[in-house]
Amino acid sequence: MTDLYDRLRRIRERKSDGGGRGVRDRSPGTDWDRACPGVYRRTRDMVLPARFGEQIDDHGGWIGISSLFRVGECLTPLFLDVETSGLSGGSGSVAFLVGLGRLRRREEGVLVRVEQFFLSDLGAESEFTALLHETIESAGGAGTPAPPAYVTYNGAGFDLPVLRTRAILARRSFPEYLHLDLLPPTRRLYSPVIGSCRLTAVERRVLCLERENDIPGSEVPERYLRFIRTGQTRDLSPVMDHHLQDIAHLAFLGLHLNDTILRYPEQDSREDRAGAGPDEAGLLRMLLERGSPGERVRAEEILYHRVYDKPPRDGVEWISIARLHALVARRRNDWNELCRTLQLIRGQGGTLQDAVDLAIQLEHRSRDYIAALSVVREAGEQFGWDAALRHREARLNRRINRSA
Repeated sequence: MTDLYDRLRRIRERKSDGGGRGVRDRSPGTDWDRACPGVYRRTRDMVLPARFGEQIDDHGGWIGISSLFRVGECLTPLFLDVETSGLSGGSGSVAFLVGLGRLRRREEGVLVRVEQFFLSDLGAESEFTALLHETIESAGGAGTPAPPAYVTYNGAGFDLPVLRTRAILARRSFPEYLHLDLLPPTRRLYSPVIGSCRLTAVERRVLCLERENDIPGSEVPERYLRFIRTGQTRDLSPVMDHHLQDIAHLAFLGLHLNDTILRYPEQDSREDRAGAGPDEAGLLRMLLERGSPGERVRAEEILYHRVYDKPPRDGVEWISIARLHALVARRRNDWNELCRTLQLIRGQGGTLQDAVDLAIQLEHRSRDYIAALSVVREAGEQFGWDAALRHREARLNRRINRSA
């Protein structure tokens, strides 16, 4: 045991004296500035559509944010994306490329200023982490007019846990701010429409953005590890461009989502929209669940209009909206409206559960046993008889006989 203590003491002394392997200071490219040995940074401005200008104040703050995001009406966004040496996100994955995007409004339009930090040697990770934390804290410091917030895409499950882990290993405290993860609202609004909600799929189908000469994200760790082994920068340039586009498109998506929510339903015409529009039932459900009192009232009015005043454009979409309207009626204990809506759903097709719900309302609320029995028998013929339907049919027959 004494020998082990002596060996550890000698290792600590050698590190404190600057001994051991030095940091290999290799630049990733001519357009990168050296921050310290083994750490590089660069800044790029990416142009966003001018229509987003009304969402950005003179200080780069994001204003007029929908209450659905639950981060307040105004914040200073830090669009964050991380590339790591592994895809698992565990303690063995090093964050070698971190980007921060901040909004800027200029006379020529709207910009997102992206600052990228690159770790060119694993031995400089402590300095890399310190520089990153200093930049984050200065961007979201006391001088900012709005509270800072991280804006990510799946950052709750990957980016932020990785950065927190690396901070712990470096014996540092990670700057904790509000966090807006755009993946959950994107899934709720667009998954029924476009299926996969990978960022590249959303860019292509919703934002109408196409990447040129892009690489799959799965190739990023191998390209970085090849650079660490060989020092060749040939394979790094596509990684840097891929990462830069991730952050710029993340800012584009955040502003687009907010714009879509705030302008609904005035801007929901599919003919006037270049990219795929949101799932209307999903958007209305979000307004009902997470919106302000005024937004919830507006959502209920829109539901009523969609169910009764607007002819079904898409049977599946209309049924989803009608079910949501039925849910609102149930929560209000408006049993007549609930029964009326369920009958409309049944007329458009619906499912076995829709038929059962209608039969329950007719039996227990309207006391119309004959109509309930008719619905049960139609459902049995359409969807097939099961024990529950047979039991309901028998009970309705008994009630009809007793009331005769």
